[in-house]
Formats: sequence, structure tokens, C-alpha cells
Amino acid sequence: MSSNAGATPSLSPSLLVVDDEAAIADYVAAVGTATGCETSVCTQPLSLDKHLVNMPDIIVLDLSMPGADGISVIRDLASAGCTSLLILMSGVDSRVLMSASHIATMQGLNLHGCLEKPFRKKNLKDQLITAVAEIHGRRMESHTDAPDTKQTSSVDEEDIVRGLEANEFVVHYQPQIDLNTAEWVGMEALVRWQHPTLGMLYPDQFIDTIEKRGLGMALTRAVLKNVLTDYAHWGPSANYSGTIAINLPPAALTGFDFPEEVMHSAEEFNFPAKKLVFELTETSVASDPVSAADVLTRLRLNGMGLAIDDFGTGHSSLEQLRLLPFTELKIDQSFVRAIDSDVTASVIVKSAIKLGHELNLQVVAEGVENWKIYNWLRNEQCDIAQGWVIAKAMSCNDISVWADKWKNHTSHQEGD
Repeated sequence: MSSNAGATPSLSPSLLVVDDEAAIADYVAAVGTATGCETSVCTQPLSLDKHLVNMPDIIVLDLSMPGADGISVIRDLASAGCTSLLILMSGVDSRVLMSASHIATMQGLNLHGCLEKPFRKKNLKDQLITAVAEIHGRRMESHTDAPDTKQTSSVDEEDIVRGLEANEFVVHYQPQIDLNTAEWVGMEALVRWQHPTLGMLYPDQFIDTIEKRGLGMALTRAVLKNVLTDYAHWGPSANYSGTIAINLPPAALTGFDFPEEVMHSAEEFNFPAKKLVFELTETSVASDPVSAADVLTRLRLNGMGLAIDDFGTGHSSLEQLRLLPFTELKIDQSFVRAIDSDVTASVIVKSAIKLGHELNLQVVAEGVENWKIYNWLRNEQCDIAQGWVIAKAMSCNDISVWADKWKNHTSHQEGD
């Protein structure tokens, strides 16, 4: 990942500014330094490779540069396996900036936000502050004494099967908050792998292998069992009445016995099935839409919720909304994070909220990283928020502690 891999969370994040205009690059770097970054500047995009030897934590990239435009740089970053948080900036038409951000997301890059030139110092500073906070948060969550597994190790099918049999896959939970009442109303279950030698592994380190090797259903069963076991441990004593969302892989939508399997597991653990929400993306449905419609409709008939995830990033999302019995619409975090810096993103989010409500769906915004965005979403009557400003994903042992803190928390009504 970055040159700071394995460092303690207090180490300053590294920031690389890529802009052929030296004055602007230096200005952005100065603001970055003021927000706690160790900064470097690249004014010759054709020499970018040498700046990526130690991958920076954050990259601010201008799209309009002679010799190597920002789109080609995005392509090169994706090819290099870039894990940096990416902030795009440009003085071109805002639609071009939006298109570039979409390309970055499709290429698998971690888009953090966009800035239209000329930008205000406050907007730049806000983007960098939230990026720095996210980097520190990631380090606090993933820091172990183990080496950086993304760079130095890999997992194969045999290791994954062994890990599943040994119950090494665990679930962390990220809370969801009702924006109208500030009450805790849901959680998303996020899988982690507590590897015996590599430490804590995250989905981007094993999901591709799992799906390619046909192990998606085995992982889903492990996640479901963990959720039900965890809830039996703390749920009743905490009097939790909210939902728990689980991501569904494509494989779950081709097995006609999956709804019955879920119901049987819920009954075994005395868990109310109506508390389950299954999240799926466009690609989950695309491989076999007929079977997917069969499975999803029967899940709904048994009282479970369905959320369309990453809404706004897929070309057929609207078609799926028309044909499948969704109960929730989750707005992709790439739009949510850009609300306070990108007019187009804010318009898209407003439209998604309105569309969801007109279809009688709950609207969930993920990637809420500061109080300004939180309050903006509340004013726009979005239903539910999820993101770092509320809580990071945590083990079930930490949920009650967080819940008590949130209940006594009053600053959510204030701006940044």
C-alpha cells in the first residue's frame, strides 16, 4: 500500500499533488501540510512513476495537463494497483469532472472527492481533512504487528477453504442512523478474515479469489452464521430493534433453496427474519436475472428487506428498481462524499432521495464522513446515514460501548 504501511496511526499521511502548474501544485501542497500531511509535488506527469514507488496515502490530481491528461493518469494509477485516496480537480466543465470521477471508480480507484477550479481554500481544506481522517481511521482499524499483507502476501483457494473450516472469518458492524431522529436503526455486516499468520485481512484481499473459485455461498453462510451468533450474544440484552444488512454474492441468487436456508437458520437462532436486509449490486443480478428475481421475491415474501447497493454507479440500476422488490436504496459513497464540493454530485443525490421516496423506499447514504454532509442529507430528508462520522465498523463486543456513547452524543446536531 503506502510507504507508511505498518506504521502507527499517528504517522502523518503522505500527499502527492499532480499538477503541471507549479504555483497551484505548491498551493495545494501547502494546504496539505497545514492539515497534517507530508507532501510532495509532481509537475511533470510523465515522470509520475517515480513518485509511486512508495504509494502515497492521498493523491490530488489535475485532469488538464499537457503530455498526459488526467484520464490517462487515472488509467496508469489503476494499472499500478493504486490504493491512494484520490481527489480530482479541474477547471473544465463539471460534467467532464463527473465523468472522470466515474471512470476512476470503475477502474477500482478510491475516489475521495472532486474540486472545480477555481476552488476555495475551505473546500480544498475540507477535502484534505476528511481524507486525512479516513487514513488515520483505516490505520487504527487495521494496524497489527503483521506486515502489509496487500504487498507481501496473498491467499489462495486452499487457504480460504481452510479459513472457512476453522471459522476464521468474522463480522464487523457499521451502524446506521436515522437522520430525522438520530436513533440507531441498523447495521451493515462487513466480513473480515482473522488470518492466523497474516493478521486481519479485508475483503479486497480475498473476495475476488472467493468469487472466482465458487466459494461465494460458503462465505455467505459463514457471515450469516456469525451475524446470528453475534446477535444471540448481545442483541436481546441490548434490546436492539434495528436491522442487520448482509451483502449477497451472485452465487446466492442462483440457488433456489437460499430463502429456505435463511429462514431455517433464523429460526434455529430465534432471530426475527424481518431484521435481515440483503444488499446486492447490479452485477449480482446480471448473471442470471430470472433466478435472481425468483430468489429475491421469495426473500421479500418471508419478510426480509432488500437494498440496491451502490446506486448510481450501474447502467441498469433503474431497470432493476422497476423489476425487483427492493425496500431500500443505498446511494453510492462516491456521490455522498462529493456533496459539499461537487454541484453535480449534490444534484444526483437529491434526485436519488426523491426517486427513492416516490418509490416508497428507504434511502440510505453511505460514506458520510463529516457533519456538514450529515446535516445536508438530513435537510434533504434522506432517511438513513452510514459512515465514519457516525462510527467505523466494529466487532460485536464494541457495539454496546459505541451505542451508549452515541445515545449521549449531542454534537450530531451541530455543523463541522
